[in-house]
Amino acid sequence: MITEVRFFLEIFIIIIISSLVFFKKITLLQAHAFLIPFYGINYDIGVRVTLSQLFLFLLNLHVLLFFIIKPNKELFKGLNFTVGLFLFYAFFSAFLLSTFAIEFIQTKHESFLRNEGRYISQIINWSNAFGIFIVAYNSLKNAAEVIDVLKYLFYGILTVSFIGFIQEVLFITLGVDILPLVTEDGPKFTAVFSDFGIPMIRICSLAGEPKSLGMFALIGIILLKIGNNLNVIFFKYYYFALILLLIVLILSLSTSAFLSLPLLWFLAEVMLRYFNILPKITIGKLFSWVLIIFFIFKFYEPLSNLIGSRVIERDKLEDWDAVVLAALKDNPIYLIFGTGMGNIHNIAAPYAEIMGFYYLEGSVFVGKSGYLRILSETGIFGFILFLLFNGAIFYNSINYYLKVRSKTLILFLFTSVLLFVYYLARSYVGEAYLLVLALTNTYVKKQFK
Repeated sequence: MITEVRFFLEIFIIIIISSLVFFKKITLLQAHAFLIPFYGINYDIGVRVTLSQLFLFLLNLHVLLFFIIKPNKELFKGLNFTVGLFLFYAFFSAFLLSTFAIEFIQTKHESFLRNEGRYISQIINWSNAFGIFIVAYNSLKNAAEVIDVLKYLFYGILTVSFIGFIQEVLFITLGVDILPLVTEDGPKFTAVFSDFGIPMIRICSLAGEPKSLGMFALIGIILLKIGNNLNVIFFKYYYFALILLLIVLILSLSTSAFLSLPLLWFLAEVMLRYFNILPKITIGKLFSWVLIIFFIFKFYEPLSNLIGSRVIERDKLEDWDAVVLAALKDNPIYLIFGTGMGNIHNIAAPYAEIMGFYYLEGSVFVGKSGYLRILSETGIFGFILFLLFNGAIFYNSINYYLKVRSKTLILFLFTSVLLFVYYLARSYVGEAYLLVLALTNTYVKKQFK
């Protein structure tokens, strides 16, 4: 029954979204944005790909075929020089390192693309992911269309969160987890906790792991906050959406989301006030916020216990990150040019056993933190190029905002900066981060060319 429920939901979502695209009720790009949070709908084709990545592949294929039929360099105008420079270095260094430097460790997977040919799959994957810059520029014509794509990302987050909420309600009432975590060994039931007085589960919905659901819920909260302050309506019932997302974030028990929520909220407050979108905060208002938060955590025992067990008492360094950092510490030469895309597990695998992470044996793993993934795979040089292309887009956006004071532009600027910071902390949000950055880049190029 459990697997049948998941299968039904996945087929239902695929049919609905495909039908809306076919009958031109939504665009293929809007469908891609909507499906990004549905990280749990994925397929093994030698490498693991999600449904949203398949939709993005169709978009990239459409642009490529159009270029073959009618060559026009304007099609690639959305790909900034700095973005192209970063990709060229990442691809070229991955080829050289994989061919001449890295000694491959056989994983438990037999697929060529997960072993010696992993760098090939990573080049394809990164090409598809960064193709969003080209796709967005060629698919969107005006500000309204750009905002609509961002709204569909939010609709996807809200939908996957609502499914997660229903998952929890059914477990509480019927004692059945209809959407257990899917692993290579079959369905796996997540942890049961009783901090709120009744047995509850870590929900994952169709977002993959519970931590992924929590992180997408946080993105939804940030979109709501920024949009509300700029009078951009993502959802008519603001407080309903906000409460739902907060509940789902808590029920995911995602340590990453718990830690990132105050950080991103604080950064959003700072940016909104720095650019005079909100009035300067008074000492009294700041003190009242701190006091309210203190009393909630101090005297609401269930939430206090939950935060304590998931944040205060836990190691702040994730298992994969700890192993990767240990490997780089003993092999600092790889900090210069990296190990090549997708190759860090070949260097770090011995450290997994030494550090007691036996479940990583034979696995392909990367840095969970975005900064560590970029640094370990492309080195300091690649990381500088990564910062450069992000900084270039942010600089252009700020420059044009100071000239026109566009609320739409500041919406995309703030959101892309926050997701950039979020990606540096957790690479799981990479697809959402690249989408928003590409939308920001497209808006600037379209409106101020």
